[in-house]
Amino acid sequence: MQRLSNFTFTFLVACMIITCSSSGFATVTSKNELVFQLPEEVISPKILARLGSHLVTQIGPHFIEIATKDGSLCDSVLYDHIKGNFNFDGLYQAVSDEGVFYFRFGWQRCREDSSRFIFLNWANHNYPKKLGMMKFAAVVMPIHQSGTYEISMVGDSLVWFNQGETWRIRMSKIYPQLRFIGSRTDTFGYGHEGEGGDDSRELLARLNNIIPSHHYLVMIGTNDGFEVEETIGNIKAIAKLLIQKTDKTRVTILTLIPRSDHYDWHVQAVNRKILEWKSSSSLPENLDFYDIGSSFRALPNWRSLLLDGIHPSSLGYQKLSELLAPLFRLK
Repeated sequence: MQRLSNFTFTFLVACMIITCSSSGFATVTSKNELVFQLPEEVISPKILARLGSHLVTQIGPHFIEIATKDGSLCDSVLYDHIKGNFNFDGLYQAVSDEGVFYFRFGWQRCREDSSRFIFLNWANHNYPKKLGMMKFAAVVMPIHQSGTYEISMVGDSLVWFNQGETWRIRMSKIYPQLRFIGSRTDTFGYGHEGEGGDDSRELLARLNNIIPSHHYLVMIGTNDGFEVEETIGNIKAIAKLLIQKTDKTRVTILTLIPRSDHYDWHVQAVNRKILEWKSSSSLPENLDFYDIGSSFRALPNWRSLLLDGIHPSSLGYQKLSELLAPLFRLK
C-alpha cells in the first residue's frame, strides 16, 4: 500500500479544494450549528507577534487572500510549533477600517505574490466585508470550555483536516463534561494532537511533543505503507508511552474507520490485529479499546459519509461523535 505521504496529502487537499467551494470547505455548516466563539468584547489579547500590514485582495466566510511583495506568508514548514507566523494552530487578529476581527485557518495555498488561507473560521462569524490594507497579529485568547475531563485526540488528518476540524466542537455539544487539549489547535479553538499525512512511525517519533492529558483517543494507521505487524507494534509503543505521561492517564485505541478506496483491505487488516490485541490477557488497566470502525461500517450507506473515500463529511463526523457515546456517558 502507498502511504498517504505529506506530498500525497497536499495533492489530495488540492483535489478536494477544486471539487469544493473556493473557500476549501466541502460543507458549510449553518451559523446556528457550529460557531468559533470568542467573547464579543475582546479586551487586549496577548500579542505573540505582529505580522505587518498587508493588502487583502479577496475575503469570505471561510477564506482570506493576501497580496505580498516579499514572498509568501505561508508556513514553509508545517507542524513545526513555531508561534510567530501564520500557521494551522494560531489565532490571528485582523484590524481594518471596519474594526477588529479574529480568525483561525486549516490550510494554505501559497504563491510568491499571494497567500490564501482556507478552511478558515472567523470568530463569531464576523469578518470584514471591505478589501484593502489590514494589520495582522498572532494573538492568544483561549475559548471557553465548561468541561473538566481532559481529553486529547491523537492521530493523522482524520483527527483535524477539513470537516475533522468540527469533530471536537460536535463532541463538546454532546458531551459537555469533556475539555479538549493538545499542542495543536483546530479552527474552532479546541486542542488536539493530529497531523496530516502521519503514519504510525511518524506519530511515534513525535510523542515528546504531545502534552499530558487525562485521556487520549488514538486513531492511527490508515496511512501506513508497511507491514501490518509493524503498524500494530508501533501502536502498542504509542500506547505505552502515552500511558507514562501521567500517573492517571488513560488511553483508548480506536479501530480505523473504513475507506471506500482499494486500500480498505489494509484498514480491515489493522483492525483485526487491534481486536486480537484487545482480547489478550496482559493489558494495562488504563488501556482500553473501542471498535468505532465496525460501528461506522455498520451505518447505512457509510460510503456516502466520506468526502474522498478517506475523510468523513460533516455528517460523517457527526455520526462519529454520536458513536463515541459509550466511552463518555459516565465521564
